[in-house]
Amino acid sequence: IPDFETALIYPSTAFLEATNISEGRGTTKPFRQIGAPFINSEALINELHNFQHAGISFEPVSFIPAAVPGKAPNPKYLNLSCNGILISIVNPVEFKPLDFSIQLLYVLHKLYPEKFKFESAFFDRLMGENHTREMITGDKTPEEIINSWKPKLEKFLKIRTKYLLY
Repeated sequence: IPDFETALIYPSTAFLEATNISEGRGTTKPFRQIGAPFINSEALINELHNFQHAGISFEPVSFIPAAVPGKAPNPKYLNLSCNGILISIVNPVEFKPLDFSIQLLYVLHKLYPEKFKFESAFFDRLMGENHTREMITGDKTPEEIINSWKPKLEKFLKIRTKYLLY
């Protein structure tokens, strides 16, 4: 993670590590640019614009992941041309990384149902459960997925109050 902007975006794009989409490792903008050889950048951006994305913007990008010793010795799509998007922070206070992550995964599955793939066990470990992946592959909307977390989140927030010091 080379800079602060990447650190803000990382919680959104880190889940791509458990898919066949490049998370930008092997480039100068890891986790800020994402892509694959089969992605149409404009189609991806158009679909993403169907959701509200406060705090971020997108632009089309093409990149070729290269080996970076000590950082990305064998990135996805090594030496292959990838198309995708470059994500930029416009307002870090408004940006909701997890919401965007679900929207991005949903759109990738919607646009490329035959090409987009999860590494199921890895993704479920990163997410902490399999319900989210199953909802994405079951064509549930990002809103449905995010709302499905609310009962557990409310329970957690209630429990945690007795542990807060301030």
